[in-house]
Amino acid sequence: MKAYFLAESDQINALAAEVWDNLGSGFTRDVYADAMEMEFEENGIPFKRNVSVPIYYKDKLLPHSYTADFIVHGKIILCINAKTNLVETIQREILSMLQAGRFNLGIYLNYTHKGVFANRVTVGSKFVTSESLKEAV
Repeated sequence: MKAYFLAESDQINALAAEVWDNLGSGFTRDVYADAMEMEFEENGIPFKRNVSVPIYYKDKLLPHSYTADFIVHGKIILCINAKTNLVETIQREILSMLQAGRFNLGIYLNYTHKGVFANRVTVGSKFVTSESLKEAV
């Protein structure tokens, strides 16, 4: 299986860990997204927030779309959550978003009371990795 954009993924993961180090647990997904946006800006990483991801059917654009929390480096969908019970649902949604928007890589960050967990999703696969970036101390 091809590993897409590993350097960029590592960079995003490092910033997610930085956010965890400074905020810890207990905040809403919007707070973590705000902090990630600040980290992207401070580190000169190109991104767009709350991006409409078009859905195509037989090469025709459908009227409905997904909304990604971020598109990073113009090629990575980044979704953020702060709940432990929605992981499987979010995984399926990211995979659908990748296929619909013709992206190769999605990253799902989940901020929990135990730490921040990063998951890479690639087209044509299920979740391929799940690693803890930072355990709570």
